Amino acid sequence: ASIIDMDFFEALGFKQYQGNQFQDDKVIRENYIDRIYDTYIDEEQLQVCDKTICEIANNLTPKSYTSREFIKEIGKYLKSNSKKKGSLIETAYDNKVPIFCPAFTDSSAGFGLVMHQEQNPDKHITIDSIREMRELTEIKIKSKQSGLVMIGGGVPKKRCDYACVPRTTIHRGITCRANVHPCLLPNSR
Repeated sequence: ASIIDMDFFEALGFKQYQGNQFQDDKVIRENYIDRIYDTYIDEEQLQVCDKTICEIANNLTPKSYTSREFIKEIGKYLKSNSKKKGSLIETAYDNKVPIFCPAFTDSSAGFGLVMHQEQNPDKHITIDSIREMRELTEIKIKSKQSGLVMIGGGVPKKRCDYACVPRTTIHRGITCRANVHPCLLPNSR
């Protein structure tokens, strides 16, 4: 979800600020500031980000999308609307590099999709995590060698573990220190 909460937010021209995780939440809330551990974000700017996600979704054909497909649409939007060029999403879009975010709704942008669905109760987009899991698995099955850059853990890490299940030999429960699952390394067949 960091890809949305940080990269997209900054591509829209907004900034995050290093704060203090021990700050009184009541004080920062009174100043309309959101705190994610020790990072401060202006709530009004975050709402602009959510509304932009809603706008992107409103302009798409109502159907299910994987997070990869939706993030590609975000990249397309940034191509002509970003205020800060060179974001990860826009660069990936330019170079046709897929970005998967299995926990897309675990971000502020998830509120943008809720807003979209509220505005379009009968015809809206959805993020199809099952189709996405299948797509990741098919990529893994077709690849002779593969690698992975994983930022964070939790859902993304589990999704990569699940993509390994169809392999003939599974090294379940073993994780390399760099958070690269052994079945995603060369010669792990």
